Amino acid sequence: CRENTITRIGCWDPARCKFVEAGKAAPTKKKDTKVSKADVAIGKIRKLYAIEKRIKDLPAAEKTQQRQQLAQPVLDDLKAWLEKNSTRAPRDSLTYKAIQYTLNQWDLLT
Repeated sequence: CRENTITRIGCWDPARCKFVEAGKAAPTKKKDTKVSKADVAIGKIRKLYAIEKRIKDLPAAEKTQQRQQLAQPVLDDLKAWLEKNSTRAPRDSLTYKAIQYTLNQWDLLT
């Protein structure tokens, strides 16, 4: 990428999939049980997907403006949540691995 002056970007789908896997591996939830951390992360990522769906037909410059206006607060919230929960998930859990993957890819994803 550097040699060809190509900007490398990340993809949210692998990050989202890691949380989906973590959610599936979580113990079965009872009615009165809290939502899993994986489900919370999926919900936050889903907000980004909804923004992309809403702006898909806009011209590139307007997409950029809309992303900065609409997605940036969602991204800020997600990153704060990831950082906060990176120390709360067991290190051997799929949720921890999904959090770490997303944080490690953050610059490429954003």
